[in-house]
Amino acid sequence: MNTAVVASLATLLPMAAIAAAATVGRLLWRRKLRRKAVAERLETQGLLQRAGRAEGGRRGGSGDRKRARLTAMLRAQLGSDRRRGIEMLPIEVLPSGLAHQLGVLQDQEKEAGSEAALLTRAGAADLEQGIAAQLARAADSATTSQAWGPVAPSLRMSARDLEFVADADGQLLELGEGGHAVVYLAHMQGVEVAVKVFELQPVLDPHTAWREVSLLRQCAHARIVPLFGVALRGSLLMLAMELMRGGSLRVALQDAELRRRLRWEAGGRQVALDVAEGLHHLHTTQRVMHGGIEAGNVLLDSDLRACLGDMSMARMVGSKARSAAGFCCTHAAPEQLMGYRCTLAADMYGFGILLVELTTQCVVDRRGEWRLPRVPDECPQAVLALIEDCVVADPLRRCTAAEALRRLEVLDSC
Repeated sequence: MNTAVVASLATLLPMAAIAAAATVGRLLWRRKLRRKAVAERLETQGLLQRAGRAEGGRRGGSGDRKRARLTAMLRAQLGSDRRRGIEMLPIEVLPSGLAHQLGVLQDQEKEAGSEAALLTRAGAADLEQGIAAQLARAADSATTSQAWGPVAPSLRMSARDLEFVADADGQLLELGEGGHAVVYLAHMQGVEVAVKVFELQPVLDPHTAWREVSLLRQCAHARIVPLFGVALRGSLLMLAMELMRGGSLRVALQDAELRRRLRWEAGGRQVALDVAEGLHHLHTTQRVMHGGIEAGNVLLDSDLRACLGDMSMARMVGSKARSAAGFCCTHAAPEQLMGYRCTLAADMYGFGILLVELTTQCVVDRRGEWRLPRVPDECPQAVLALIEDCVVADPLRRCTAAEALRRLEVLDSC
């Protein structure tokens, strides 16, 4: 090989190396951009994935059938165009606006098509008329028996068409499910919202669904998930609520990164304060028992601030109230399990178990399978004392929401 060739190679090789490095750099940069785009696109869906993993072991056959049935009925109402909106009633016009929608219930169902025809047409029509009458009576009862009062600023979002979100395969995106409903992701006025969908049928007392609507409106508070609007299509009742991007506390405690951020000395004590503040508002201002205090009903925003959700079990409490079926057995007070009449103290038992989960960072899946937190590694002595005062068997000896909030505020100021 002559000197000229060697000199040429000596010149070309560094240039080739530079070009190769540039190509690799561009490929890595494109890959980074793609990953960033995917991460942004899945920001909302991330809570769906966590929820799916957390809830996977809890769903049984009946839950799967309920979800499939509700999804099929909702898809039928939306038709082939998922972008077609469903008209929502703003919270300001309830309950009279919902009563007006009841008048066109049968005509709306005829538009739904065969996908939701799970009963014969004659039987479905009779069922819908019966549901309409029952829900109308429930709405009338709420109108005459409850003071609806002025609407809080957090509820003044003007409800328009609701557009449900589907994935690339056209499947509606589910956020979770409760005892009577499935929650879907949707858009309203360009804002992402969570939509709780009930199927009104003989096995579900219409008062259960209407109770949640009326109490959410009545109990508006910064620590209670706000309700934006309501719609009735066919036999489906839909509640559009604020989307809590952090998902449920139950799901968060099963995620390693979120669990780290929810340690008591980090964000855990703030979550406890938020829940106590919500309970104090329900108990002291409204005289309302939530009836389902557990980690799955505590919803977190993107900053891990907490709100109480799922008011379907809540009820006004005078001197006594009987707890409804459907409570969470792992967090229910002994008197709830025994079917005795319950007072506001029943919520405080569930709050005590919730504090156990926050401090030990272990989700309680089976009744009685929990331990008290270790002091001082997991929480201060005062928190352990508060837990013990909440989970005593005698409801008359339990700490009140006002007292729990006061004690947590003192701890937070130290």
